[in-house]
Amino acid sequence: MLAMHPLVAQPFTSRNLSLQQGLPEYYVSGIVQDKAGFVWIATRDGLARFDGRRFKLFRHQIRNPNSLANNVITSLQVVSDSTLLVQVETGIIQLFNPQTEQFRNLLTQQRLDQDHAHVSNVLLTSDERHFWGRWERQLIHYSPRQDRITSYSLPDQFLPNSVFAGNHLLLDSTPHRIYAPFAGGMAQLNTQKGQFHAWPFAPLGQQGAVETYSGIPVARRANGELLTVAPGQLVAFSPRTHRFRTIPIPDKLSTLVGVLHSALDGNVYFTYGMTVYRLTPDDRITPLWTASRIDYQNYFHALLLDRSGVLWVGTNGDGVQQIDLRALPIRTYSYRVNYLVDVFSGELGLKVPDYIKSNEMAYTLRWSKGMRYLAGWMDAPSYRLLRADSAQHQFQRLLALNETHHSVATPLRWDHPASFGCMSPSKAFFTPIRRGGCWPSGLWYLTG
Repeated sequence: MLAMHPLVAQPFTSRNLSLQQGLPEYYVSGIVQDKAGFVWIATRDGLARFDGRRFKLFRHQIRNPNSLANNVITSLQVVSDSTLLVQVETGIIQLFNPQTEQFRNLLTQQRLDQDHAHVSNVLLTSDERHFWGRWERQLIHYSPRQDRITSYSLPDQFLPNSVFAGNHLLLDSTPHRIYAPFAGGMAQLNTQKGQFHAWPFAPLGQQGAVETYSGIPVARRANGELLTVAPGQLVAFSPRTHRFRTIPIPDKLSTLVGVLHSALDGNVYFTYGMTVYRLTPDDRITPLWTASRIDYQNYFHALLLDRSGVLWVGTNGDGVQQIDLRALPIRTYSYRVNYLVDVFSGELGLKVPDYIKSNEMAYTLRWSKGMRYLAGWMDAPSYRLLRADSAQHQFQRLLALNETHHSVATPLRWDHPASFGCMSPSKAFFTPIRRGGCWPSGLWYLTG
């Protein structure tokens, strides 16, 4: 087909998983995939496991101490092959074993209150020896073996009291470094020395006209850069050189990127406004899917690219959207004139008569042994039958009839490569008494 101007469309197919498919709640706060291939979805009404066909739900049970502590889940992380880290609204942090399907408490809000600590966006190292969380100005470390909580406060010069610091943090590839973006720069905590380093970057974390309540997200790219956000752009920070660089987002909106997801395919997926984008290793940004609820703030809450190539999008109010990135992209195009003119003039190089250019005429188009035949009311009330002559780059008129019944469809068919027939809607159909020629009583039968 012709290369025409694209319409606004979804380039990939998607489907919705919601209450009708067994998801317990419309609000999704986290999505992860374990080593066995199961996808786990955190909601405000429990934890859901999806096996590709159906959901299995895990909720709080009053008389079961090994059940979920509270049905409202705020954070979800895969720790190891046999452990998920779950944080619930009441502040309790639990470990869940998918094999035994049992929960056990790692850290309770009462234990945090003893040290006047709060945490959000919690992380746990794979050996389960170091637990990290953040609450604005503080990074919280908890040692399960020693039952000890240590707080590290960001220096005041990094964070004026009027600035919201956010709750995101990122473990470095080395176990003794924690990165925490803040409004105005990137901070690093050396856990062995208990010291902070900070590198200023003024645009980092500045809020747009529409603020997001998730703070300043951060993710690690395949090349080792730390990716975070500023208004209208992504910000890449090099832990090696301590330098920042910006990656402009093509669509300028009055908000920040909401969710960042560093995927196994080497790309980073992120949400911006009501659209999900993909950032490739060479910094190309491509829109993948746009939600229909264009006036909804803080709509996206979770992203996951599973190992089969399906992107899972957790939303605030519509459950999960699955975007199949393996499928061929679907693109739509607008006509330059109409379908027939675009095909015949653009694809076949034929000179198209003016009476074909009207969009209000009825057409029937058929292919037979490489020949193109066109029938319809092209010059009302005249009914025409045309054959496209590619060698002469023009149409050959085979039949022209005066017909007035435009509301009745006109079939066009052929019996063998050299003949075809069409029926007049204003006359009764009958069997011709001989082959060839045009018959005035309803059926026109032509030989090529």
